[in-house]
Amino acid sequence: MHWPGRTVKLWWCRNCNSPLLELQCSKCEETGFNVKLAEPGDARFAFKHDVEILRKALIFESGFDVLSKIISSERIILLNKVMYIDDMKEVIVNGVKLGLLFYDVIESEWRFRFSYVGALKALNLGFSKVLRTNGKVSYGDVLTSSSPLPNGSQVIVTYNDDPVALGYVYKNSKVKILRVFKHRDYIEAEGNS
Repeated sequence: MHWPGRTVKLWWCRNCNSPLLELQCSKCEETGFNVKLAEPGDARFAFKHDVEILRKALIFESGFDVLSKIISSERIILLNKVMYIDDMKEVIVNGVKLGLLFYDVIESEWRFRFSYVGALKALNLGFSKVLRTNGKVSYGDVLTSSSPLPNGSQVIVTYNDDPVALGYVYKNSKVKILRVFKHRDYIEAEGNS
């Protein structure tokens, strides 16, 4: 399904660490890098309330408050609404997509689905719901965790300590793969994490 209108183009200035609506930064004249927005491309700045929802969603996924560790204090957070059954937004921090913030209508809870970069940061902080694999994984694969995991938990699947996929536990520590990381670019504004 595609959005019938045009998707807004967005660039990011590494030097000023700010979003741009044009390729060149009007402040420092540096050329920005492209941030590909999901349709419909309706990005906006995150408000205080949005950041609190994001914090709670990250606590729900990880079990501890990781917001300040994943997102530095010198950050710019954009939320880009995407098509979903309820409310879902891409979370873009300092020009990098960290994941998707969404409302889970079944759990009646805000959740966070990590992108590759978000998963990488979560692993570096000690995210414990990890399933190591020794081979290729595909969308829809079902893997079994050797350690018990609560139903509904998000699991980062790794190969050689690199995140390769996301899965969700659905019963008896069975993990269904719902996202395979194919695009692994890691661009970030200098001096910010």
